[in-house]
Amino acid sequence: MADTSADIRVLPGAQASLEHRQQIIDGLDGPQAERPDLSWYALDADRLSQEGCLIAYVDEAPCGLLVTTRLSEGPNRDGLWLDLMAVLPDAQRLGVARALMVGLRDWARNNSCGGIELHVDDDNRRAIGLFEAMGFHTQSRFMRLETGPNTAPGLS
Repeated sequence: MADTSADIRVLPGAQASLEHRQQIIDGLDGPQAERPDLSWYALDADRLSQEGCLIAYVDEAPCGLLVTTRLSEGPNRDGLWLDLMAVLPDAQRLGVARALMVGLRDWARNNSCGGIELHVDDDNRRAIGLFEAMGFHTQSRFMRLETGPNTAPGLS
């Protein structure tokens, strides 16, 4: 069982050094590490200096990153879209993701954002549990049709 007594601090991305962002991306493993867009999110100084980026620290070590975009179209254009949330493996189960989300929720409330939207994979039960415990609800379903050879039999 993970030690949950860690000192977690969340700061705006503009207050974090490029080196700290790089440490978070370099420390990822699993499916997140395979995503080439993570380096862009972590290292784009202009994007991370915007209001919707947070960096988490446990005992002064960088360990989590959250990046959002302001929604500008559609019925929820007063809200935020959660582009990315990544927590280093050694910092998982310590409350880092929750601290990042609480920081984001508080920022959104203080800046008149109507809501926060995100996509989470159906098999990511821990993330779904976190989001539901914070009050998120399913609004739609994302679906995909494979169009390669021998796929889409229902469209014959």
